[in-house]
Amino acid sequence: MANRPVRLGRALLITLAIVACASSAHAQTSATDAASAPRRLVIANKPWTGDFDQMLARRIIRVYAPYSRSLYFNDRGRERGIAAELVRDWERYLNAKYAKVLGNRPLTIYSAPATRDRLLPIFPRGSPTSRSAT
Repeated sequence: MANRPVRLGRALLITLAIVACASSAHAQTSATDAASAPRRLVIANKPWTGDFDQMLARRIIRVYAPYSRSLYFNDRGRERGIAAELVRDWERYLNAKYAKVLGNRPLTIYSAPATRDRLLPIFPRGSPTSRSAT
């Protein structure tokens, strides 16, 4: 009988140690998860109007392209089509031409698909900064 309180005390101590380790491990993993969470690029697609100099200052130009098999489509997560190629070439050209103005931060052209019936009404509101030819 004398060993029974000692065993109960040991069992209680071991249980408390396990609970303490589990709670600290959970706190560490949640802190690690928060620290290792992937950063996300937030592209606010708010209406914006401005001239080309302001686009250079923002370093972003939005282009809507008509979604079709030949003009703009996604193939395994990659933009393809005539409009997508033209937009990429235009981005390279602008970054080469305005390299001194842009410095180390290049201009980014964000292209998105839109149906043809949405292309004309979107433009006057200032949603895209440019459209590819339809």
